[in-house]
Amino acid sequence: MPQKSRNTSVWPAALLVICLGGIGYYYSLSETPIEPESRLSQILKEHDAVRVAQYSKANGTVVDEHGRTRSNGTTVDNWSSFPNVNPITGELGRLGSRAVMIQDLSKSQQNLLLSKIDSVLVPLGIEIDRTNKEISAPQEFWNKCETSFRGWVSFQELTQAQKIAIETEINNILRPHKIQTYASGKVIVPEKLWREVVSLATL
Repeated sequence: MPQKSRNTSVWPAALLVICLGGIGYYYSLSETPIEPESRLSQILKEHDAVRVAQYSKANGTVVDEHGRTRSNGTTVDNWSSFPNVNPITGELGRLGSRAVMIQDLSKSQQNLLLSKIDSVLVPLGIEIDRTNKEISAPQEFWNKCETSFRGWVSFQELTQAQKIAIETEINNILRPHKIQTYASGKVIVPEKLWREVVSLATL
């Protein structure tokens, strides 16, 4: 009997150690830093989009994990459709569009394409003199380009940064009309406009 009483007297101390150890483990878990939400997860949440896990195509090509818009019975709002921009990669969608080089078109085709562009810009007070390589725009436009220009400005006087700012702002205006232009002379247009352009006889 005395021996039994000595063994049982150890349990309260052992139990205290176990409890304290458990509490310490609990607090160590609670203090574990939480991993920040990934950039992909943040963008998918902001755009109500879905995650596509990595997979392999039949030809063996591995497609990395990426995001896409939710299926809704239309491709108009897909990031891969022109002129939508993929918020993850920053790339302009190309489906339903054609890229053309102005210099590769006939004179009549150029006139048609440029007139479509001007029909959007001119009502906003933005005029481009392509012969003298000058541009005129209202003060609001120049403010968005973060420049102090007024009236007509020669392209030759612009810095590279200013050219990029002007191109970006013009494309912001043209994007709802599904047209994008580049300093290289490349223009991306919707299929419908492209068909109008190619229907003209080469002059």
